[in-house]
Amino acid sequence: MADIVTSQQSGEPQPGESQPGESQPGESQPGEPAVYCPMSGAAVAGFVLAILFAALVAIILLLGLSQGNPFFFPKWALAVPAAGALLGFMGQLQVRRSEGTRAGLKLARWAIGLSVTLGLACATFSFVTEMAVTQQANAFLMEDGPDSGFFPRLIKGVADPKALREAFLLTIRPSERTGAKPANELAMQKMFDPIEQKKANINPGKLTQFRTNPIVGQFLLGDPATLKVEPLGVVDWKFENRSYQVTRKYRFTFPNFTIDLPVEVKSSEGGEGEQRKWYVTLPTLTGIDIAKSARSAAIANLDQLAREYLDKRLLDALTEKGEPVGDFEKLDGTDWKLILQPDAPEEKIRAQIAKAFANRVKIDVPKQDFPRAKKSDDRLVFYYNCRIMIPSDGDLPRIILFGNILVRTDEPFDPETSRVSPGWEIYKFNFLRAQREVFPRNQ
Repeated sequence: MADIVTSQQSGEPQPGESQPGESQPGESQPGEPAVYCPMSGAAVAGFVLAILFAALVAIILLLGLSQGNPFFFPKWALAVPAAGALLGFMGQLQVRRSEGTRAGLKLARWAIGLSVTLGLACATFSFVTEMAVTQQANAFLMEDGPDSGFFPRLIKGVADPKALREAFLLTIRPSERTGAKPANELAMQKMFDPIEQKKANINPGKLTQFRTNPIVGQFLLGDPATLKVEPLGVVDWKFENRSYQVTRKYRFTFPNFTIDLPVEVKSSEGGEGEQRKWYVTLPTLTGIDIAKSARSAAIANLDQLAREYLDKRLLDALTEKGEPVGDFEKLDGTDWKLILQPDAPEEKIRAQIAKAFANRVKIDVPKQDFPRAKKSDDRLVFYYNCRIMIPSDGDLPRIILFGNILVRTDEPFDPETSRVSPGWEIYKFNFLRAQREVFPRNQ
C-alpha cells in the first residue's frame, strides 16, 4: 500500500487538464510559427456594438452636462447593449467550441463586460428617473398643495369659484401665471380671458375655454362627495424641449359616466437651486374609454333628442317659423356682478340683450361630442356651450357672450325608470363671459 500513490500526488496530469506551456484554443506558443485563426464574427459584432453604445453614452453625457439636460435613454435604445452582450456570449461559446480554429475570446469578453455594465447603468438610471418623474407628475394632479392639486381643486370648484380658477391656473405655464389673483374674477378675466376676433370668428379666451371644456364640465355638474379620480398606468414619458412630459391614464367616476382618459402633464425646469414645477394640458376627449352602462347609454340617447330639439327650436326662432326663444328676463340665470366690470351699466346691458332675444338673435351652439347632464328638481337638464353676438343699440356697443344654454325635460323624468320619450324646453342661459365690443367695425 505504501508503494501506491495517486496520480494527483505524483503530479501526473489528469485527463483534460492543461499543463504549463500547453496552448489554449486559438493561441500559439512562443517560438512556434503563428497559426492564423479567423475571428469569431459574433465576437466582433458584439464588440462593435458595445463600443458604439459606449461612444453614444459618452456623447449624450457630454451634451447633457453642457446643456443642463438629464441623461437617460429611451427603452428601445437599451436593445443595443442587450444585443452586444448576446453576441459576445455567442462569440465566446463559438471560440471555446472551435478547438482552436476561431479567435476573439478577449473581444467577446469585452463585448459582454461593456454591454452589461453600461446597459445596466443606463437602465437603472432611466428606471429611477421614470419613477421619480411620474410620481411627481401624479402628485401634482392628485395632491393638494401650493402649486399642485389639479383634481382636488376641480372637485372643490363645484361650490367654490376661487378653487376652480386655481385649477385653471395649473393649466398655465408657471412663468405665465406669476402674479395671478384667483380670488378676483375680473382680474383673472383681464389677465387670461381676452376675446379674439379673426375675420368672422370670435374666439373665447383661455379661462372661458377651460370652463366650457367637456371634462371640466363633468366635474362642475357632479356632487363633490361622489366625484372620484383614480390614477391608472403611465402611457408615455419623455424629456423634450427642456421639459418632462408625462402622459398617464386616469379613471373618472362621474354621476352619469365612468371614463378612462389620458392626461398629459409637463414640467417647467427652473434654474439652479429652483424647484421643478408642473402644469397640465387641458384634457380633451382623445383616447377616451367610456364604461358601458344602462345609464350612460340612456343619457347619450337623451342628449341626442335634447340637441335635436334645441337645434330645431333655435332655427325656427331665427327664421320666424316659430316663437322667439323666450323672455330673456325669465331665462337669464347669469351672475352679472361676477362677470361685468363694476362701472358697466348692468341694467342697460340686460335690456339690450332682452331686446335682441325678442328680435330673434342668432345663437350659435357648437357641436358637443360628450353629454353634460344633471338632475335638478326631478328633471333632467342638459348643458350646451353657446355664443351670442348682441347687436349694438344706439350708443350701446355690440356685446359678445359666451356661456351655457340649458335644455331640460318639460316634466319630471328619470332616465333609468321612464319608458316614454320626454318633451323638452329651453330652461336657462348662464353666461360665463361678457365683453362689450372693442374690435374695429371693419374687421
